[in-house]
Amino acid sequence: MHELQERLSLSVHELATMSWIMPAADAEPRKRFDALIEHLGAAPPQVAVETRSPSTIKAVVAQTRLLGWLPEPLFAAEQAAGLIHPLPCAELICERHFFVYRRRRNFMAPPLVQFLRALQQ
Repeated sequence: MHELQERLSLSVHELATMSWIMPAADAEPRKRFDALIEHLGAAPPQVAVETRSPSTIKAVVAQTRLLGWLPEPLFAAEQAAGLIHPLPCAELICERHFFVYRRRRNFMAPPLVQFLRALQQ
């Protein structure tokens, strides 16, 4: 477990001094993170490793002292297994909305139909 887990709360300014593994600078999650950091007036993070793979981010975070930033559903299994824990930094929590678009007269694959039904429940 990371030593920062022992803290009750952290500021984004404190976390900016740590080393991070992040998506590439042109990836949407990284753009959102960078915009959030800029909005909060904090220094850009010290990115030690860049990758486009959420699996790599999770593996490196679980095995090193590097910090990462992923949507909670992407690390839920690792959190349940006790491998990854979110840090207490309320400033870095944000909502992201997803939308599903479809044409009225197009064929939808059965798995997509099941997925859309699951979202409505």
